Amino acid sequence: MTDGADAPHGLRGGAQQVPGGVTHFFEWAWKTVTGTAWGFIAFLVLIYVIPYGLALAAFGTQATSGGDFAVLAYVALFAVGFASGQPAPTPLMGTSAMILAGFLGANFDPISVSALAGGAATLGLTVSYGAGATGIGRLLIDRFATRDSVRQAVDRAFEVIREHGVKATFGLAIVPTPIHAWSAVAGGASGLLFVRFVVAAFFGSVIRYAIVAWIGTGIEQLLS
Repeated sequence: MTDGADAPHGLRGGAQQVPGGVTHFFEWAWKTVTGTAWGFIAFLVLIYVIPYGLALAAFGTQATSGGDFAVLAYVALFAVGFASGQPAPTPLMGTSAMILAGFLGANFDPISVSALAGGAATLGLTVSYGAGATGIGRLLIDRFATRDSVRQAVDRAFEVIREHGVKATFGLAIVPTPIHAWSAVAGGASGLLFVRFVVAAFFGSVIRYAIVAWIGTGIEQLLS
């Protein structure tokens, strides 16, 4: 997808929302880093392995030292919540985050669970927004959206964001769908105001996890 003819609607001109030099720099950096198999592996290490490695290190340290189970659980929730806001290569993290939030909501404070999970998801969505705003979004699609089902999800994400903007960001943060993370890429590429995007994504994400956490609490109370 180099000529923009088959690009998701809105991505073709999205990179112009930031200075052209910045766009060209990020595109050059992306192509340089991911142009080879080893370069792409290095990119995954920087973006995914290191953050999750640190989370696992904290998890392991707590486990081996007999640390509080709550700390272990919250570290895991932050890691999967963050991953849920990124379109690749962790498409199942959103489901994992919701399951974990429901479990923790049944055993800990639902408010703290929803705030942590919502904040982590917002950070992940902000990364995706930045990819779209700097032009990396098109390169992400080239790399990851190779299947027809994924391409259709990407196209739909751009269509929804183009039509509804902040309202769509808020709604998609609440209701889990396959276009959730890609909509953040679309928001950045479409020039959606960053502050509005973050506010909508945060409150929507917190509401999503609050619902799940309170459902977990309700189930626990019914079973106990």
